[in-house]
Amino acid sequence: MHVIKATNRPDARTMLISFLNQQEPELASFLQTLWHNQGRAITYKELREAILNGSISPAWLQQWQQDYAQFVSRHLRPLWLVAMQNAAKRLQAQYPGWRFDAMADGVQRWTANRGAAFVTNSTNAQLQGLQAVIHHAANSGMNVDVLARAIRPMVGLTYQQSIANANYMQTLITNGMSKKKAVDKAIRYAARQHRYRGYNIARTELAFAYNQGTLEWARQAQEAGYLGKAVKIWRSARDERTCETCMRLHGMEIPLNEPFPFSTRLSGLDVRLAPPAHPSCRCALDIEEVEPPQLREDARYDIIEEIPQDMRGYMRSDGSFDLERAKQDYTAFLQTVPEKNRAMLVQSLEAVTFTQMALPDTAFGYLGKEDAICYDLSKEEFADYNFNVVLTHELAHRIDKYFVRSPEIKTFSDAIRDARAVLDADPEMFIAFAENDSHGFLSDVLSAICEDDYRFLTYHEKAYWLHSGNKEKELFANLFALESFRDEKTLSFLKKCFPRMLSVYESFLI
Repeated sequence: MHVIKATNRPDARTMLISFLNQQEPELASFLQTLWHNQGRAITYKELREAILNGSISPAWLQQWQQDYAQFVSRHLRPLWLVAMQNAAKRLQAQYPGWRFDAMADGVQRWTANRGAAFVTNSTNAQLQGLQAVIHHAANSGMNVDVLARAIRPMVGLTYQQSIANANYMQTLITNGMSKKKAVDKAIRYAARQHRYRGYNIARTELAFAYNQGTLEWARQAQEAGYLGKAVKIWRSARDERTCETCMRLHGMEIPLNEPFPFSTRLSGLDVRLAPPAHPSCRCALDIEEVEPPQLREDARYDIIEEIPQDMRGYMRSDGSFDLERAKQDYTAFLQTVPEKNRAMLVQSLEAVTFTQMALPDTAFGYLGKEDAICYDLSKEEFADYNFNVVLTHELAHRIDKYFVRSPEIKTFSDAIRDARAVLDADPEMFIAFAENDSHGFLSDVLSAICEDDYRFLTYHEKAYWLHSGNKEKELFANLFALESFRDEKTLSFLKKCFPRMLSVYESFLI
């Protein structure tokens, strides 16, 4: 039986803590800045009115909700996705032909629900905290202006923190300290409380996302046929700092979609499916396969190999082209493509349209003005094309048009010009290396560099290369396709021969 042991991978909890240590400080800093700005946005006049009325303005609530929604969009959601990808990276090395999809429905559903819960929970906690301290202030008998100055820095604290701060200030005054000095000390205390709360939230939210990424990785891997029946395992530290709940859960193995048996005051969608068990918890989730998948491991690429090698496999008996079946097979092929390329190809495939029309010089092409992949069934060469090859190339043109714009990048044009001198120095070497170019990407790269002065298996006529921007567009599309097809031999050859050109290209996709 093929069983993947957790010990063959980096320790789940060690990797989680390493990630948290890297990412917590910045996220905590963003939160402290948010609370500081929220406090400054409330005027002393508004605070005095709130203290006298014993309640806060509804406008504050609305603004806080908007603030937290923007915080989720700008800071929290991007870091959630980074956390998930880091968790998946630890696990997916066993399956080099498959990649975790950070844009999958399960990921998007979790981040949307978690974001909504964060906005609601943060706003409510802030409301309860400020209401408590305003109520406390209204009954204290202290000067309203002094209280307003003390309360403003408390915006963002929880109920318990706000009451603790108010009691601290009152105790200082009761013990003989001047009100001004007591307020100054309370303000400094609030800053420490904000820092503590910021780190607490950052650690909890990042741990949520990291462990959800582990769980989502397992679900995706099972759906793709790479992972068989599996269990999830709770990993705790098991030291004097570990709480009873986490100590009891350590090592527990249960099915992927069952909740762990513990009570928690954390809220959110399926909150007990994975750690954390409580705020600031640093327990981790691990996955272990207990039965191999129904699809044999050596057959996992059979699906890809069964995809027709040319268009004849997609031609119907009436001579029409089965585009939908070809697109379905292309989606399966994309599971073998490197993640950064696949994400852009998937996005472009969903957005682009397909049009059957007469084309002057080719059977396939991308028309930028129409944002369409066009194909011409009347061309004799149509049947000989490989759909995966031509579609990857044409979608790369779309990616260039909308996200890169390679003809506008002077460093790329200069690097292509410099590459010409290298090719001219030994053209026979390049012609020999390209003799077995099965997809045509390499040949077209070399044809662009030499402007068809040397003829390769795949080429454009010289007039095409002399048209401004065409060399840059075709080179980007072919280099992107070489990466997508994982042609490391060709890419290494090109990088050795044309390091500057490849370096500029690689900078496009960072």
